[in-house]
Amino acid sequence: MLSFHFPLRSPSTRFAESVSGPVTLPDPHACGDDAVLRDFALLAGGLALLLSRCSPRMRERHFPKAHRAHACIRDALARDELPRLGGDFLSDLAHEIAPYVDAATRQAANRCMRQAARGTGAALA
Repeated sequence: MLSFHFPLRSPSTRFAESVSGPVTLPDPHACGDDAVLRDFALLAGGLALLLSRCSPRMRERHFPKAHRAHACIRDALARDELPRLGGDFLSDLAHEIAPYVDAATRQAANRCMRQAARGTGAALA
């Protein structure tokens, strides 16, 4: 009979495996009066912080939607465009990141998901 023993880590050191350099966060205030763009900027910032604490392997295995969403949001915001993310994708993303991000990022993800469900964005699924 085989058994595997994994070392236990405290939640505070869970993401200490790899911090990949400085994180550039989007400025939500640069979005002006556009609340939707501001929510996406907040979401991108939270995703950047989460992903910066993960090894590349952890990103691929545990946060694939977060990685794709961050790239899409970052690129769209750089062009001053609304990120094109579908409601189902954002719902899956919200569930994927909920235990690991701060309350502001969770709330921004939920607002973006509701906005996408209303039909303002839909591309990445």
